[in-house]
Amino acid sequence: VHKYHKEILDDLVANLTSGQWRVRMSCCNALADLLRGAQSLHQSLEQLPTIWLQLFRVMDDVHEGTRQAATSTANVLSKVM
Repeated sequence: VHKYHKEILDDLVANLTSGQWRVRMSCCNALADLLRGAQSLHQSLEQLPTIWLQLFRVMDDVHEGTRQAATSTANVLSKVM
């Protein structure tokens, strides 16, 4: 995970706004796990504005479970910062 952190993060951020709610929810949960396990946030600094923007979009999702996953991920991100 540490070796491919950037690639994993890029893929998760790109799929946060996927057309399928299952993919959006899974990406939110995986992003939260990735952020919790990150050695430091420095690996993710350049992506932070995009991550926040995408998370806010998903927090307004039509699917309730996806909204909850995005809110939980935003909470994790705010604590890591």
